[in-house]
Amino acid sequence: MIKLAVDLDDCLLNTSRLILDRINQYFSKSIKLEEVVSFHIEKLFNLNAEVVDMIVQECLSTIIRPNRYAVEALNFLSDFYDICFITNRRSTQYQSTKTNLEVLGFKFKYDFYLCNKDSRGIPAKAELLNKLGIEFIIEDRPDTIEDIYNRTNCNILVMDKPWNRNIAENGRICIVRDWMEIKQVLMDIVLLGEICNGTKG
Repeated sequence: MIKLAVDLDDCLLNTSRLILDRINQYFSKSIKLEEVVSFHIEKLFNLNAEVVDMIVQECLSTIIRPNRYAVEALNFLSDFYDICFITNRRSTQYQSTKTNLEVLGFKFKYDFYLCNKDSRGIPAKAELLNKLGIEFIIEDRPDTIEDIYNRTNCNILVMDKPWNRNIAENGRICIVRDWMEIKQVLMDIVLLGEICNGTKG
């Protein structure tokens, strides 16, 4: 089976919506998701970094709802893909993350991995992908996408977000907008051996 890794926050889970709602409530703001064009919201809107981090960590320790059709798509794709989940969360969030995955209703067995940031401050996913022999990953974070592209042979499905609109499609990068499109792209790979831009996988 083809090995597929899925990032949790803002790929599988609708994390940014929850975080943004809490940030708007705390700071009495009305920031819209489309305005979040940087992964570092505290710098973008001149917010207290410690408070933002506190809000983010509180959100990551709760049950977060999946993006629309994500669970159904992955349950379908599990007949063709060996699926795992990889996330840049803190070790203290292992149990809450495990619980979050368990309540989503997956009908397949999976592994999930917490990965730290490297010395550059980039989630160290590239090394893990190489170790696990992952062929495809669904990811949204720009610096992680660039690092995976440069340090692995993995194909990347980029979940379209305001903060990664500078990413361009090429032979190993495919931009996807929702889980219906992800399912179609991954089934095209199974049936046709093609990534979304027609490049042979």
